Amino acid sequence: MSPVAAFLIPGGFIADLLISGGLAAVTEKFGNTEQEMSLTDLAERLENLIVWGEFLKEVAQTLASDSSFLNLVEKTKSQKILVKQFSQIKDNLVISPNFNDGSVLKIQIEKLRKSQQELESLQKNVIKIANKLEKVTNEDSIIPIIIKLRPYFCNTIFALEWLDDDDGLIISYGQNTKRFVEIIQDCLELKKEIHLTLEKVNNLLVQAEKSLKKFEIQQHPSLSNKFKKSPEIPPSQSHPVQSNYSQQIQQSNLIYKRIVQVMSVGIILGCVYVVGWLTRGNVNQVPQNSNNPVINSK
Repeated sequence: MSPVAAFLIPGGFIADLLISGGLAAVTEKFGNTEQEMSLTDLAERLENLIVWGEFLKEVAQTLASDSSFLNLVEKTKSQKILVKQFSQIKDNLVISPNFNDGSVLKIQIEKLRKSQQELESLQKNVIKIANKLEKVTNEDSIIPIIIKLRPYFCNTIFALEWLDDDDGLIISYGQNTKRFVEIIQDCLELKKEIHLTLEKVNNLLVQAEKSLKKFEIQQHPSLSNKFKKSPEIPPSQSHPVQSNYSQQIQQSNLIYKRIVQVMSVGIILGCVYVVGWLTRGNVNQVPQNSNNPVINSK
């Protein structure tokens, strides 16, 4: 029975994922015939290997019974490692839009928009994963680290090679063997590259859309009015409604002035009439008094 099969647990595909890489590295080390080793050293290393194997078995059993982790595995099993996702987007990216052909440029703009959406989605995911990985400390156990690494590797198999006091957790995937801190740096570097690529796509998209507008104007001159500033309107015609309103106000003011004038004349005439009437009354009383003198009886 192979070393890998000896550590398998019921339904334990995760145990195989975690253990196979580590045992392969250790087996390769012990299989080096050119390396001399005393029986004491060999016994010590074998003991360390057994302890490490038991530790991996416990980790695998814990994860195999964790429903949230299994759901995460199911969710990411069809996705490529983040680095490959980014590489795939770059391979399909339009680097040099054709600014001399409107029909071709229109198709390229659609591709740029698609790449823009894919980059924005990937950027959001990478930022989230990088933030979680940066918060890992030396006090954290292996299991939370594995859970945080899973979205980074997705369907890429990774294995725990060793846990060293100096180098920390050592992980292998594909043809790579790296420390956990190096994987964090790779994730941060990926975040930076995505940001720069997204800026480039945004700039290309702006230039391409401007060029497409020029082609549309050349093919349909009537559309040029949409992209030109509206001509200035003379002050007399700029606000016809406001001008009519002003005229109405002026007419109203003129009528009001005329009414005031008429009323003023009427009031004056009325006052003259009243004064005249009072004056005439007093004048009439004077003759009456003169014609009828008072006779004092003695």
